[in-house]
Amino acid sequence: FNQLAKEHHEEIMNFRRNRDREGLMKLQDELVDETKKRCKEQGYPKFTEEQQKAYTEVGGTPFLDNQYTVFGEVEEGLDIVEKIQNCETLRGDRPKEDVSMQISVIEE
Repeated sequence: FNQLAKEHHEEIMNFRRNRDREGLMKLQDELVDETKKRCKEQGYPKFTEEQQKAYTEVGGTPFLDNQYTVFGEVEEGLDIVEKIQNCETLRGDRPKEDVSMQISVIEE
C-alpha cells in the first residue's frame, strides 16, 4: 500500500490541497483494493479474520508488528509527518538518515 501511495503522492496532495475528501477516500479505496489484489496474486501470508478486522477497524502496519508500529494521533504538525514520510530511504524502507522526534503522550 505504501508503495502505491508513494506512486500517487502528487494526486493525494492535490486532493488534500483542494480539501477534496471524497476524491481522497475514493483513491484510498482503489489503492486498498489494488493492494489486496497484489497480495493475493503474490501469495502473501494470510491473516486470520480477527487480524483482518483489527487492521481494518483499528489500523496498523502488519509488516512492522513487533518492530516499529506506534499507535497515536497527530494533533498538529501533519506537514512534518509528511516530510518524514517522504524522506529518502534505504532497503527495507528505513530512512537513510535517522529521524528523531520529540513526542508528548497525553493520557485521558
